[in-house]
Amino acid sequence: MKYVLLVLAACLSLTARAGQAEPHTIFLLDLSRSMEFPVAGAKRIDIAKSALVETLATSRYPGSELIMWNTGKLQESYGNGSQLSALIMAAPEGDSGSELGSAFLSISDAGYACAHVIFVTDEYPDDAGNFQQAIDRLLAPVGQNAVTVYVVRHPESYYYADRFRAVSSDDRYRVIDGSRTASLSGYLEDNPVTASCGFLS
Repeated sequence: MKYVLLVLAACLSLTARAGQAEPHTIFLLDLSRSMEFPVAGAKRIDIAKSALVETLATSRYPGSELIMWNTGKLQESYGNGSQLSALIMAAPEGDSGSELGSAFLSISDAGYACAHVIFVTDEYPDDAGNFQQAIDRLLAPVGQNAVTVYVVRHPESYYYADRFRAVSSDDRYRVIDGSRTASLSGYLEDNPVTASCGFLS
């Protein structure tokens, strides 16, 4: 009888976890060559790093995933805010083309559900078709994923933000122009992503 009660308790516990759906945040950092371009006495990558480190310092994203990408995956890591911040600050210089659509395809192919992808970049991906396809898959109703694109501040960020906005009108797809919204962290705090599976961030 005791064994039966233990099994029943375990089943109820699993059911409760499945209903609440643990949130998972994936930080995707663009390390293409254009991220090395100068802007306001720094580089675009410096602005990107600051935005991510400030966001991770809030402690709202424990156990997150960090992917760094240019033409292919440079690094994939999991950890808390301080661990991921250290990796971000030590990121290699930007190089090669901006094949970030492929990065999104790798995420969509992994079959995530109730995940929030926070993409920090400066320009629209070179492989636009892959990007559109991946966004369509990630935002499909079955997955309940969300995507936030943060275009770092530079003279043409408004143009690229508009290009990103044209990809989807889904409420779970948001685009931030860093020239108009200074703080990624502040935006995410003021505009939490929610879905039928609960809070995503």
